[in-house]
Amino acid sequence: MPIIQKNLKFLIFLIFLSVTSPDHYVVLAQKGRGTGERPTAYLDLGAGITTYKSLAVKSNDTSFTIGYKLGVFAGRNRSIGFFINNESNTTNFTYADSEQTSKIITSFQDTAILYRWGVLQLGPVFSQQQITMTKQDEEYLDNLGSGIGGHAGLLFQVGRDTKLFLEVTQATISVLKESIQDVTSAPVAGGSRTDIDLGGIIQLTRSVFDMRIGYKQRTFTISVSGESFEETQTFTWIGFGMKGYF
Repeated sequence: MPIIQKNLKFLIFLIFLSVTSPDHYVVLAQKGRGTGERPTAYLDLGAGITTYKSLAVKSNDTSFTIGYKLGVFAGRNRSIGFFINNESNTTNFTYADSEQTSKIITSFQDTAILYRWGVLQLGPVFSQQQITMTKQDEEYLDNLGSGIGGHAGLLFQVGRDTKLFLEVTQATISVLKESIQDVTSAPVAGGSRTDIDLGGIIQLTRSVFDMRIGYKQRTFTISVSGESFEETQTFTWIGFGMKGYF
């Protein structure tokens, strides 16, 4: 919660700077040129059916992922952006030859600062992840990690009310908090994570509400006692977004 509160404060600060900028009022005073300077805040909410393939617990299963994305674009032609993206998933795994079960809870949060050139946007990402794992009814892992990476996105207008997008986020988790690491005290190491998100946006109203559908794949690695596991989550998701101009 503290990191979310800090990010929200930073987002509000960005909006404040954009709205109170002297250049903002100069441009708004010029007929027909104000919209390029007005900051845009947006909120996207989504949920998706998730298939989780885990090498760590040696099982596959399905579940639901929920998430939100909160951000703002400001500056000349709204070229400077900032977003917080958070997704959480809980998957219970069963085994055909055993009554024992496994459970993995994941939470990923990315905070990015972006610069936009036309259809392309790029920027650095600060990433956090929390993974709690129960393996065949035994507590196996509980850690919180952080790291840095990058984000790239493409957004194309394909019709009056339709857009297509492709977003790629890559981060390397290099710092783990030992105070909440693996309950067995086995050495735990972070690894790389890659998200690929492809989808479409359908405008429901002229400028405020939209619907989003897409497909997303996330791969990430964790290492316990020197053994590395590659985890894969794939999502078919639907969401709704809204934005406002200031």
